[in-house]
Amino acid sequence: MASRTCGVRVRSLMQRAFEGLLLPVLTFLVIGLVIINLAGPGWIGVIAAALGGGFGYLAGFFLGVARPEEKILIRGVLTAPVMLGYFLYRRLRRLLGRVGFLRSGRYFLLAVKEALLDSPQRSRAELNREFAPREDHWDYTTNPCQQCRVRTELEILDAVRGERRFRNALEVGCAEGFFTQALAERCDRLLALDISSVALARARQRCDWGERVSFAEWDLRVDPLPDTYDLIVMIHALEYIRNPFYIRRARAKLVKGLRPGGYLLVGTMRDDEMFENRWWGRYLLRGGRTINSFLARHPAVKVVKTAEFYLGKNFVSYDVLLQRTR
Repeated sequence: MASRTCGVRVRSLMQRAFEGLLLPVLTFLVIGLVIINLAGPGWIGVIAAALGGGFGYLAGFFLGVARPEEKILIRGVLTAPVMLGYFLYRRLRRLLGRVGFLRSGRYFLLAVKEALLDSPQRSRAELNREFAPREDHWDYTTNPCQQCRVRTELEILDAVRGERRFRNALEVGCAEGFFTQALAERCDRLLALDISSVALARARQRCDWGERVSFAEWDLRVDPLPDTYDLIVMIHALEYIRNPFYIRRARAKLVKGLRPGGYLLVGTMRDDEMFENRWWGRYLLRGGRTINSFLARHPAVKVVKTAEFYLGKNFVSYDVLLQRTR
């Protein structure tokens, strides 16, 4: 009937109908036979062969003779299992998040993963990505909460220095030099360090620093301190070190880098509550309060001052001023 309606021979009609389907059919047969031989007899092998062969047929048809509208349909069929799997994964994550110990376990594994992957290279790349889009990434010049934090930190330093300047000071994690500019006025000599080349380039261009201030690219994890100091400032830098062994090494390095009677001002950000409030957070050293408490337990220092700053949304900064006693 189709042959008579179209006015063509049956053979020609069949040839046109199945033209280009050789590759999809062969793909279906090969995949189906391989699966059946591996799975053995039974319904499981038949179903697996049908599904595998069916996807192979669609893939061969897609790469062969499929028209644009057919490719859209096939693409939807082939990606449907992936989309379904992603949907189920998100539902499962949401469900597990409601179960306390399972949620805690997930965050614990995440913290362990981040600790194992922590390295200078990863941290440098992470910070360069944060700084690259725009200047003043953390809104130091526009956020009143940030400005209040900086004023309070400077007042804390002014209270301990009195009328004198800090002779030799170090700033670890100077970023774009916003705090550096205010700190330089209180120091005879200041070395500002950061791991991000993008941030350092902007810091150097911020103003005419003169001879009292110098900059260098440096990583607290692996690089030695170039000198000993009357003051070391490190604001919101330790959070980027996720490996607890690096943090322990950093504490020893920073305290050793202080002259007797010297001061260490550290600011850390509050992390997710799962890092802050779980027992394992104390061992992995995650969370601002946990890190500050760990620093304060060093036998050669004492706590001089603590402060807490709300920076908007869920961001809270914890500061601690330590003094080396011996």
